[in-house]
Amino acid sequence: MNTHHHRTIHHFAVSLRSLALYPADTPTSEADVMTTVRFTQPPVREVSLTVLFDPVEGVLAADVGDLLGRLRPEYPKVAERSAMPPWNEINVPGIKIIPDNEAPPYCWWISNEKNDRLIRFQFDRLICSWRYTPGGNPYPEYRALLAELQGLLNVGNDWLESRIVDSDLVRSIRRVQIDYINQIDLPPADLLHGLITEWSHERGHTKFSESSLVAAQWVVDDDIAVGQQTTMKVDPDGVEGSRLSLISTTDIRDDESYVGGFDRIHDRVEQLFLSATSEDMHLKWGKRS
Repeated sequence: MNTHHHRTIHHFAVSLRSLALYPADTPTSEADVMTTVRFTQPPVREVSLTVLFDPVEGVLAADVGDLLGRLRPEYPKVAERSAMPPWNEINVPGIKIIPDNEAPPYCWWISNEKNDRLIRFQFDRLICSWRYTPGGNPYPEYRALLAELQGLLNVGNDWLESRIVDSDLVRSIRRVQIDYINQIDLPPADLLHGLITEWSHERGHTKFSESSLVAAQWVVDDDIAVGQQTTMKVDPDGVEGSRLSLISTTDIRDDESYVGGFDRIHDRVEQLFLSATSEDMHLKWGKRS
C-alpha cells in the first residue's frame, strides 16, 4: 500500500459564479444569451452527454447492425465491448439486485475518423462524447453537442420503430447526465488547496505539496427531491497536473423534457467550474467577457 496516496471524500459547498466553457469564437445562439465568459483555449478535454432509458426489449444484438449502418457515414469506426452495469440496479447494503430483462450484454463504441467523437450505445443508454485529440475538431459548444445527441436519438428512434411498432426511445428516457473532464496545469494538492480556500490565498507557482498522487472526490450537492446529484473529482493527470472532473446527473421531472433536464444540470456544472478555478487560470485560458 502506498502511504502517500490519499483518497478522500469531502462534502462542502462552493460559491456560485456563471461560466461558459466555450472557445471564444463559438457563435452565440439565442439559447446562450446568458453566457458572459468564454475562453480562447478552454482546458476541457472531454465532455459526455448521457441519456438513460428503460431497457430496450424485443430486439437482438444482430439487429444493431442496421443501426450501425445508419450511423456509419458519420461514425465509421465500431468496436463491441461488454455492457456497462444496468443504471437502474437496486442497491441494498450487502446485496445488489439487477432488474431482470432480456437486453444483450453488449455495448457498441462508435467513433468518427478523427476519434474526437465517441458514441456508446447499449440497450439502456446512449452516450455522446467529444474528446480532445491532437488532430481533432476543437471543443464544440454545449448546444452543438446536445444537437448531435438529439440527432442520434432520432436515428435510434427510426431504427427501433422499424422493429417494434409504436416504440419511442425519447419517451422512455428517465435520467440524464453530463460529464466534464478538464486538464489543469497545477498539482492536485495545489488545486485542492485552492478549492478549499476558494482561491482566497493563491500560491502562485509555489507548490503546496510535491506529491502528485493526492486524489479526492466529493458530492457538491444532492437534491433527493429531483434525483439530482453533482460530484467533483480531482485526480493526478499522469504528468504534473490534475484532472478536474464535474459530473451532474438528474431524474427527468414529470413537467420537463430530457433537454430541460440537461439544461438544468449543465447550468450547475458551469457555475461550479468557475468557482473551482482561479482568476489567474481564467486569464491563462484566454478569458473573454
